[in-house]
Amino acid sequence: VIHPIVRHGSVCSYDKWLSDNLAFLSPLCEEATRRGVRLCIENMAGIPYPTHPSEEVYGSRATHITALADRLGKGVGLCWDFGHANLTGLCPFTELSELDDRLAAIHVHDNDGVRDTHRIPGEASHRNAVDWDAAALGLRLNGYAARAGRCMELELKTSDLPADRAVRLAHAARAIAAARTIAAGI
Repeated sequence: VIHPIVRHGSVCSYDKWLSDNLAFLSPLCEEATRRGVRLCIENMAGIPYPTHPSEEVYGSRATHITALADRLGKGVGLCWDFGHANLTGLCPFTELSELDDRLAAIHVHDNDGVRDTHRIPGEASHRNAVDWDAAALGLRLNGYAARAGRCMELELKTSDLPADRAVRLAHAARAIAAARTIAAGI
């Protein structure tokens, strides 16, 4: 899974974003294909830079990463990061309907819609948390669960947890339970 180039704070056109990413990612994709590895393009958080609040952050929407993958070749997959999408204010169901069978990986974590806090899914107690019901429905309609080689990664921030083993094990148990709930819904 690789992040596309995102230039927060610099205004550039979609065509410039696409050409820069093609130049950067094409050699990586060729090498990955040569080695039998599938490279997946991840959506980014579309948080505009403070000095450019109206800037659309390219790479943050499903249409951006699918267009990039189209240009890179049929062996390129897609990764959907639910936390990034939530920071962008995107509906998981709507965006997942734009993705096709190249969706090979998902990054699962929650946040408050403002900060990329990487919380356990369902534990971001805020009205702007990820809508996991819409996410599960979108994944189900995408056919993600039936696809071979798929990957669900829990991307959780643990650096703010105490070193206490029992606390860390309880956190891990809650994270695994959340992942199982999501998997059962798709």
